[in-house]
Amino acid sequence: MMQQQARTAWPLVLVGLVAAGCFAAAPTAAQGAAEGAAQGAAKGAAQGAAQGAAEGAAQGVARGAAASQEQSAESSHSSFSSVGLSALAGTPAALGTGLVLGPSVHALTAGPWAWGAEIGYDSATEYTQSWSVVHDEVRLRLLAALQRPVGRGRFTAQFGIGTTVLHETRNRAQASRIGSTGVAVSAAAWGVLPAADLRVGVQLPVWRDWGIGILLGPAAHLRASELNWGWSASLSLGWLP
Repeated sequence: MMQQQARTAWPLVLVGLVAAGCFAAAPTAAQGAAEGAAQGAAKGAAQGAAQGAAEGAAQGVARGAAASQEQSAESSHSSFSSVGLSALAGTPAALGTGLVLGPSVHALTAGPWAWGAEIGYDSATEYTQSWSVVHDEVRLRLLAALQRPVGRGRFTAQFGIGTTVLHETRNRAQASRIGSTGVAVSAAAWGVLPAADLRVGVQLPVWRDWGIGILLGPAAHLRASELNWGWSASLSLGWLP
């Protein structure tokens, strides 16, 4: 009888052991599922971040290249590097002393080696014991320039060659007292002198493409087979694309 009861109890014991194993394994499976989900989410987030960073970098490079191409295209469309109005100062072409002052306009092509032209007018008045002299000049120059960027500005060396057209008027001092003696009380003359000058300086942007330039250097005029040395300077306001 006891053997029959023992045989009947074994299946119940086995069922109990299996149920206990299932209950013990359930939390472990849940924990494993949670850990797997967390690892998968972290891996997916890392892959997404890497992919987003790569796409962002590619887009940034593309935009930078497009902007540089647009900038280079805009700069290539500009035919001039400097167009402006200047105030000229320097030594007279024919007078031994004095200072000439006047305006000028100029234009230079774009590029490190530039070409251009300048036309200016200046005048000076000098007095001696016998005469008062009014000295007018029209300066015509062809320009060759070397231009290099320096910081926000631009270094410029301009060599000009051309002519200076002179008009000189002389009025004798106290002409009213000697007018009846037959002595000439005034005289006027024209002249054209070969000329060359070299000016070196900087051009600085002030607002957008507008800026100022300061140039200074030696100048020479050929008069009666002799070189008349002097200097010239300019303060310009103009367009600096």
